[in-house]
Amino acid sequence: MPKGEGYYIDGEFSMLTFNYNRGIGNHSEIGITANYNSYGGRLLDGFIYNFHDAIGTGQQGRNHAANNQVQVVLARDNGNDIVLAERPSNGGFGDPSIYLRTAFPLPYFDWKGKLSIGVKPPLMSERKFLSSGSWDGGFQLTLNKQKLLNTFTINTGYIYTGSFKQTHFNPPSLPYLNLGWLHRYKKNPNTRSQIQLLLAEHPYRDLVDSDLSELQFLLTLGMKWKLNSGTLGMAVSENILNFDNTSDVIVHLSWEHFN
Repeated sequence: MPKGEGYYIDGEFSMLTFNYNRGIGNHSEIGITANYNSYGGRLLDGFIYNFHDAIGTGQQGRNHAANNQVQVVLARDNGNDIVLAERPSNGGFGDPSIYLRTAFPLPYFDWKGKLSIGVKPPLMSERKFLSSGSWDGGFQLTLNKQKLLNTFTINTGYIYTGSFKQTHFNPPSLPYLNLGWLHRYKKNPNTRSQIQLLLAEHPYRDLVDSDLSELQFLLTLGMKWKLNSGTLGMAVSENILNFDNTSDVIVHLSWEHFN
């Protein structure tokens, strides 16, 4: 390992999210989220290469890394280096999150608000990289405003993180801001398009002094279709402004069912 700080991260990560909400009265709901995580996969390598060639950004060295591998090198001045030469496990269910959300009106500004608080208990395996081994918590404030066929959304929140005991990593608490625009088409009211921009502090903010620790900027473009049995969603997220500290390309598929 060279002296000083440095990092190299390459890998594919898949997540299947299950979310269940249940209403409490007219304005509140309680929910639980469980994620099934998978490391590796070989699904997006070719797509990312072609996408970067199409928009003319180049591969920035990504094509020199092995496909279908998870490789992580974090060199730190304090000597607590992290090295993964292969994926840490085949994956599995990670720690669940439990949250409470309540809605409130803002009559003076013609906006609607929601406040959410949640916790993530350490229940799953640290050895398989499915749990940090400590409690996490946070809150989120959501404001949205409808105007004709458009909905404008502002999400801001704060995540209070525990420590990753297995790697001796103590991430800082993380603020974030998410701006969104949802448009419903007049001729086809069951079809909606959306744009989201995420600005967030990086978990490695205090770990290294490089591009990895700068602000994250993530742009998401997506579509939703309301069907008889639920709502189908598709979206693609791409890192912008800083290409060295967020996921390269993220593909989202979602299905929502309401009773």
